[in-house]
Amino acid sequence: MTRDNILKSIKSILLLAVLVFAADRFAGYVLKKMYFNLKAGQLYMTTHLLKEAKDSVLIFGSSRAEHHYISNELEKELNLSTYNSGRDGRNILYSSTLYSQILARYTPKIVILDVHPNTFTWKAGDSGEDIMVSSLIPYIEDFPKIREGIGKVRKKDVIFSKLFKTYPYNSQFLQVILTSRHKGTKLETFKGYSPLAGSKLTPENIQERNKNLVANYKPEENAVLKQAFIDFLTLSRAKGVKLYVVVSPTFLPFKDNSVPEMARLTKEYGYELYDFSNLQGFDSASLYYDGTHLNHEGATRYTTFFTKYLKDHIHDAGLSPNEKLMKTAAFSN
Repeated sequence: MTRDNILKSIKSILLLAVLVFAADRFAGYVLKKMYFNLKAGQLYMTTHLLKEAKDSVLIFGSSRAEHHYISNELEKELNLSTYNSGRDGRNILYSSTLYSQILARYTPKIVILDVHPNTFTWKAGDSGEDIMVSSLIPYIEDFPKIREGIGKVRKKDVIFSKLFKTYPYNSQFLQVILTSRHKGTKLETFKGYSPLAGSKLTPENIQERNKNLVANYKPEENAVLKQAFIDFLTLSRAKGVKLYVVVSPTFLPFKDNSVPEMARLTKEYGYELYDFSNLQGFDSASLYYDGTHLNHEGATRYTTFFTKYLKDHIHDAGLSPNEKLMKTAAFSN
């Protein structure tokens, strides 16, 4: 190959690199604009929470939070604006990172953290980290606490998002395109609460599920998830937030050891853990969509119970947690 041919090849490579760089910058700009202009769906709701929400009551957690707490009912009974930030498949790592960024902008009066009985094991490792990163990486450029949270578990994603402007939207591209065509959904009407209709439970799958829990589930506490829970408590105490750590009702048992340790840590930080997993009056399969999620009927009943409990807790500050629970237990009978 002649010297001229080598120079031509180098020029071609450099030109291609410049074009790719420019295309990435342009596409990244367009995707970011589309993403932050969404007016519907869960992506929009996350943006709303980070940029605009000023609700007095915020609910955090996984799909159990999303499907168990009816925001509008809590808002009406407490006379405090309420938003449910629970998301399907998201563990405590996601909740803690999202919470830290929200607190950087404003401080809600009350925070409800709905926790899994197996919080320190559920979606541990790559599966939980993948979901947290893919859900929050579109915010990495403009929100320092999000960037910090992602950097703790995936430094390479922080680097790649700086180098390639399209990188934060790789996993969201199709959802952004589809959602951009909608102006609003029931999710916005319900302020984050997502109702589940009917029940998928049958005697056969209940029996099989119970067998699997006993035979296959061997929890190992995950240090990253435990630290994320501690971070949530630390942030709440530092900001003077009234925090309620809650295990909401479940039909099928969780074979796990997280609840005692969560209760110990919660008390250490000046709060209480309220374990309603076996709440009286919530043992009927008709109240559940599946083994661990209430359907809309169950959520309505539970939200009524929990709202009354919360109101009594606020107005009867002199009573102990057990006395408050006894005071509201009559509802479940």
